[in-house]
Amino acid sequence: MEQAGARGTRPGRGRILVVCYGNICRSPIAEVLLKERLQEAGMGKLYSVRSAGVGALPGTPAAPGTVQAARRRGLALEGHRARRLTPEMAREADVLIALDEVVEEEIGILAGDDLPVLLWPVDDPYGGPEAGYARALDEIEAHVRRFVESRAGSGRHD
Repeated sequence: MEQAGARGTRPGRGRILVVCYGNICRSPIAEVLLKERLQEAGMGKLYSVRSAGVGALPGTPAAPGTVQAARRRGLALEGHRARRLTPEMAREADVLIALDEVVEEEIGILAGDDLPVLLWPVDDPYGGPEAGYARALDEIEAHVRRFVESRAGSGRHD
C-alpha cells in the first residue's frame, strides 16, 4: 500500500474509495459510515472518503431500501447520487475497497490488476427484503469498525 500523498494527495490525507456495483446500496452506506467513524476516532481530517460503482448509472439516488435502513441508524443518504468508477478514480485512491469479489475483478479489468484492493465481502441487498438491507448495513459497519481500529491502533494513515 502506498503512503498517503504518494499519488498526488495532500500530505497526511489519504483518499479512500469504496466500490460496489451500482453505487446505490452498499458503497454509499460504507462512505457515510467511514466518514462518521473516522471523525469520531479523530482521524476525519486525515482521510477523504468517496464511493463509486462499476456499473453505476450516474446521478441515480440511493435505493429506497438503503435510505430507509440508513435512516433507522441515524445516517442520511437522501442527497447521495451515484458515480460510475473511472480508471482515474481507482488509480488516485490510496485505499481502494471492493464490496464483493465481482466488483474486485471489475476494478482490475477497468483500472489494472496492479492496484491493491481491500475486499469487504457484503451481499448486495438491492431489490430484496428490508432485512437484507439491515444485514448489509451490519456487515459494512463491522468492516468499517475493524478498518478504523486498525488505522487508529497502528498509526497507519495510508
